[in-house]
Amino acid sequence: MKSVMDMRRLAAAAAVGLVLVVSGAAKAQDSASQNLTTEFQLAESLELAIRDSEKLGLFTKLDIKNRFDEVRTVAKDFKRGTVAEYDLKKAFNSSIIWLERVFANRDPALRIQLAKARSALWKIAVSQ
Repeated sequence: MKSVMDMRRLAAAAAVGLVLVVSGAAKAQDSASQNLTTEFQLAESLELAIRDSEKLGLFTKLDIKNRFDEVRTVAKDFKRGTVAEYDLKKAFNSSIIWLERVFANRDPALRIQLAKARSALWKIAVSQ
């Protein structure tokens, strides 16, 4: 029969093991949320750069907003299951390609920033 000290040691070891498992899961969740935070920061910096750009006109900026509203609508439909992932990718890629053309002609620095933020924008679109 185990003594009271052995039982306490066993309970302490079990508690430490549980804490390690929970903290490992929390660290994994923290790194995933940090990645998502970084992606949101990339998207926000691109959005601010588009807003602040003097090389893009008002109607171009409105067109950019409308295109991404369409992508956001398709992403919501994808989450509901009414649209296939293919349709979401098609809407997203067509908007990105259009943006690359616009930025290449008017503001090459924005094109570089778009290239850096492209995967972040896709992850945000899928996660909405």
